[in-house]
Amino acid sequence: MINLSELVEADFLSVTISSAEKSVKLLISDRRGIQWSIHAEGVDDVLVTGMRRSNIIDRVNFVAKRNEITDEVRDKIYFLMREKYPLPKDLEWSPFMEKIHVIEAEKLCFLEIEPVYGAMVLLLAKKIEVKKLE
Repeated sequence: MINLSELVEADFLSVTISSAEKSVKLLISDRRGIQWSIHAEGVDDVLVTGMRRSNIIDRVNFVAKRNEITDEVRDKIYFLMREKYPLPKDLEWSPFMEKIHVIEAEKLCFLEIEPVYGAMVLLLAKKIEVKKLE
């Protein structure tokens, strides 16, 4: 899992979701006032909860390789799909197992924004890019 430390304690400013384009765009301002864009294409699923006027990021976690799928990541992916944390028997649910296999095949990547305050974001997409805006 990659920890994008530049975005720790950053302000999560906005989210734009396009169902037609299957895309998600997030706008973030770091502690220095530098703006960042997270752009996801080929979005499979997205969940944004707790969005407020002010949203402070604790950390951003990114998973793009099969060996990065920890138990915690599995639980978050299940939460993305069902909006509840799994019991041990839930991890055998076939749609969940299929999703894990697609991620393990590196056809989807997972992004999580953990909040200090405000919005949490869970995202599965074919492509996720993080860019510093100049």
